Amino acid sequence: MQRSHKLTWKAYVLIGCIALMLMAVPIILRFVNHAPLLISDEPYLHLRAANHITQYGITRIPGMAVDKVSFPPSPYDLLLSIMIKPLGEGISSLILPMILGIISAVLLCYMTHKAKMPRMMVMLTTLLFISTPIFVYTSIVSDDGALLMMLQLLFFTLYPQKKIWSFATSILLSAGITLFGFAHLIIDIAYAIIVSVMLDKSAKRFVVYLFSNLFILGLVLPLINYEPTQLLISTKPNAHLITDFGSPVGVSIFLFVLGIIGAFIIARHQLILFCTGSIVCITALFSPIFYLYATLILSFFAAYAILFIMTRIWVLALVQRFTLLLIVCGILFSFVSYSTNLAASPPDQPMINALLALSLYSNEESVVLTSSSEELYVQSIAKRRTYTNRQESGQEELEKERIANAVFDSYNLNAASQILEQQGITHIYITPSMTNGEVWDAPNRGLALLVYNNETFKSSYESDGYGIWELRSSLR
Repeated sequence: MQRSHKLTWKAYVLIGCIALMLMAVPIILRFVNHAPLLISDEPYLHLRAANHITQYGITRIPGMAVDKVSFPPSPYDLLLSIMIKPLGEGISSLILPMILGIISAVLLCYMTHKAKMPRMMVMLTTLLFISTPIFVYTSIVSDDGALLMMLQLLFFTLYPQKKIWSFATSILLSAGITLFGFAHLIIDIAYAIIVSVMLDKSAKRFVVYLFSNLFILGLVLPLINYEPTQLLISTKPNAHLITDFGSPVGVSIFLFVLGIIGAFIIARHQLILFCTGSIVCITALFSPIFYLYATLILSFFAAYAILFIMTRIWVLALVQRFTLLLIVCGILFSFVSYSTNLAASPPDQPMINALLALSLYSNEESVVLTSSSEELYVQSIAKRRTYTNRQESGQEELEKERIANAVFDSYNLNAASQILEQQGITHIYITPSMTNGEVWDAPNRGLALLVYNNETFKSSYESDGYGIWELRSSLR
């Protein structure tokens, strides 16, 4: 494969524009369907944290459970709080991850170009990556992942550079990325080792990087009462790398297969790269923390496979064209399919209406019992406390979850109402997802049946599968 001439600024502008267009697809679909533009529950959590920073400064942020706890603001929350002042909450939560996504796309293009890859390889790797579900999700959902992606790509770009300021900046970046969790530092160290072996042919740079990083971490972390940021996408239940099998983020099975083909092709020339990439991808099958890195590697391997198909000599040119057309159609279909599913993600308008009704028919002293997936919506949109809180941990929270599950499954009206009173729960909030497998396998099961007893519960709202009931004893 022959190298092509350098990329011009027009290529970077083109990548940025394409990334923006891809990110805009789910947003436009939600706008057309009259759904809120903010997707998932993460943006509301970070808005709450950013608003707290705006009002009270960089202090620990109160939780929203009955027994309030606190958690430290993340770097993303700090950045979001700065944008909220001039732009407002909605616009800031919408455009901040998109800006970070565009920067990430341009950085990936620049990084692969500086690695002296052929221009076609650079463009293919970048285009494949920005069309993946994890890039689209991370770049439109207001969450820590957008900032992490940009910072990691900036580290990957600066570390191999020969200039001292680039190397020094990369060390500071790597230390800062540890705020997102030590697993990301492991990736940085692995990357530094690969650079030392493949480019430097010496361990000098790596030794300086490693000891400088450890010195900074040892000096700074005790002073800031370090507590790693937990990315919500890494804690979702039943998550896995392949989006076609139901994962909220990751890669399509089409890109996964194409990446495997490219990996075996590249293994003949770069065995170290093949082994390292394979280890990361295999690890990602079991740990969502590594999804981003596995997607980057699979995009590179898949681009290599496509370039191999494009540059090899075919007996029948028609077969080559058909193969390339099939690849393009597969990538486009995967992107459209994921974007459509993402656009249909909660919250939708019926959910917003129900949450506004919950806010209307309750007060600041109310405590709401609902499922774990609805907690952030209740806390942030309805601005009401929930009995359980997935942001908390510890024995007390586990006990609350056990009690909540017992009440959900109960058919004993007296026992259920007594537990609700003892725990200070005033409202029950039930959603369609709860009666479709999340809590019950059908409507009118357990507590979802008991709430229709008018002597014990008062119905405040019922529409589109959403329901709000108030414990009558709390009205006294």
